[in-house]
Amino acid sequence: MLQEDYIIRMVRLAVAALAQILGLKQFSKYQQAQDLIAVTLTHLTGMDGRLLISLNDDTLLAVLSNRQGLDYDRILIVADLLKEDGEIYAATNQPDVARPYYLRALSLYLEAALGPLEYPPDEMSARVDATLAALSPAPLPVDSLYPLWFYLEKTGQYGRAIQTLDALFRQAGPDPDLKAQGVAFYQRLALFK
Repeated sequence: MLQEDYIIRMVRLAVAALAQILGLKQFSKYQQAQDLIAVTLTHLTGMDGRLLISLNDDTLLAVLSNRQGLDYDRILIVADLLKEDGEIYAATNQPDVARPYYLRALSLYLEAALGPLEYPPDEMSARVDATLAALSPAPLPVDSLYPLWFYLEKTGQYGRAIQTLDALFRQAGPDPDLKAQGVAFYQRLALFK
């Protein structure tokens, strides 16, 4: 129970920090916003954004887990904070620094969207689409395309799922598992007709 109370308090503090960060960004107080992001991420994860984006997916998800498993609410908040950090780097003409923050945020958004909890679809779609827009026009890496493809199919965005699968085929090269998954995807689509 104490662990749950602690997590609830941390989530509330993070939500309040996000509101402050948005206000600071609005007035171009980027350094103050980044300082607040770093403090909030450290409270939520024990690490700052630079370290979080350098972790592999499994390690990051272990950091964002509790005794019951993945903490999806914390995953979303960390993703929001990393996306805000990316936006600040982009606003200060550092797109190469911003990109890993956006990629990590996208990965976390997709993890939450594909998880067992049901978040409001419009909110998740807005988060994913805004992050994808920030990442364009450069192609996404294969490890981002896979969960994006699953997400787009899950949410019924079949046209975009087909485009993502096409990009995945082009980037992944000859992969028999991917080919089998692609065939299964098209078979599922055929059932809808």
